[in-house]
Amino acid sequence: MQTAISHIRQCQFEPFQASIQESPPILYEYNVQSKTLLHFAAEAGRYDFVRHIVETLRNSNMAQKLSDILDAQSKTGFTAMMLAAEQGNEEIMDYLLRQGARFDTASPDGRNVLDIAAHSGYASMANLLIRHGARVNDSETFRQIYLPGPTGSASRDLRTEVNLSAESTPLVRNELLEHASRNNVEGIRECLARGFDLEDTSTDGRTALMIAASTNSIAAAEILISNGANISAINSKGWTALMTAVRDGDAAVVAFLLDHGADANHLSSDHWTALAEAAQSGHVAILRLLLAHGADTEARSSHDWTPLMHACYRGDKPSVHLLLSSGAKVENGSQRDETPMLLAAASGHTDIVQDLISFGGSPDAPWARNDVPQAQGPIERTYQLGWTPLMVACQNGHEDVVRLLLDAGATWDSRSPMNKSAMEIAKENGRTAILAILEPLVSTT
Repeated sequence: MQTAISHIRQCQFEPFQASIQESPPILYEYNVQSKTLLHFAAEAGRYDFVRHIVETLRNSNMAQKLSDILDAQSKTGFTAMMLAAEQGNEEIMDYLLRQGARFDTASPDGRNVLDIAAHSGYASMANLLIRHGARVNDSETFRQIYLPGPTGSASRDLRTEVNLSAESTPLVRNELLEHASRNNVEGIRECLARGFDLEDTSTDGRTALMIAASTNSIAAAEILISNGANISAINSKGWTALMTAVRDGDAAVVAFLLDHGADANHLSSDHWTALAEAAQSGHVAILRLLLAHGADTEARSSHDWTPLMHACYRGDKPSVHLLLSSGAKVENGSQRDETPMLLAAASGHTDIVQDLISFGGSPDAPWARNDVPQAQGPIERTYQLGWTPLMVACQNGHEDVVRLLLDAGATWDSRSPMNKSAMEIAKENGRTAILAILEPLVSTT
């Protein structure tokens, strides 16, 4: 677990993925502070890590543990969402709420996440919580800060900004943003008539258009764009409205934004593209839309991976087939010489290996670095210079991949720079089923 925590702190996403793949139980382990990996990711403000943790739990045989992890409390009584509130990370809070995280959990001192958001001064986050059902009357700190009168000391009199009902009227930092979040087209028109700035942003840098895109409102997006909203505006991570819609898997909003000139090839400041997001998330319909609007299949995202590499690593056959059919290059490698074939073979995705071979991928494409890789993912740690996909499959015990590679003509007797053959690698790792496949080949020579 400690290694995975270090990857979070150092923003090393791929090694983090690898450490989870190598030892999935660390996702629901607790350290001495009773913190899970989700706590650390939320505290560090790493949306990509948070999402990967949640999606891995949901898509595995650990799905039943997801709700426990979402609401797990550390020694200080904080959940991951409380930490996001304390840090002012609205994007992570929004995501956790949509995954079912509870907003009514209380810390030992009686504070809930609405109290924490209010105390930290994040009004738009308080809005978000109230929209999801958080009760003002359950939040003492919120009432003291924002509600004048007998309920509290009224350290901030916001009566000129907000008209809170007894329970749930949201605290408004910017009415335009609030109407965009609620898909309130008439409210948006009213704000525009009153001269609101279309490019005002929330605490995490999102414009009204980005918020409309993330709430699946084409009608709201249409009126904003028709009044001059910048479709290329970026948030604090360098993401556009299009990338937000791709992340949320809304093909209709994605199509609308693309038809109105959104850049399908924008590279964010965290080295991500809309196509990489669609490939990693498995949104095939959105992949198709992006490709039809000129998205570059060879655009490099974080870790120098192409969209095809992301899809191969995940084992997403429909996305892999679509990318290959659209001209994605089978043999392109990353700066660390990971290729689609190596990633698929390492992960045991037999059907993906078959697709790559069908589109001209070499079953012998080696790990051909000129120096020893320094990264700590399982591929770099395990596969030495000159290892082939067959060696990789033997190492990891992927019997079906071994058979497929051999049928495709993989060279079974080649040797690594350490002078080890695929058979010797299988023997060292106790892969008896694979040895039974290779031994007849050796005996015939």
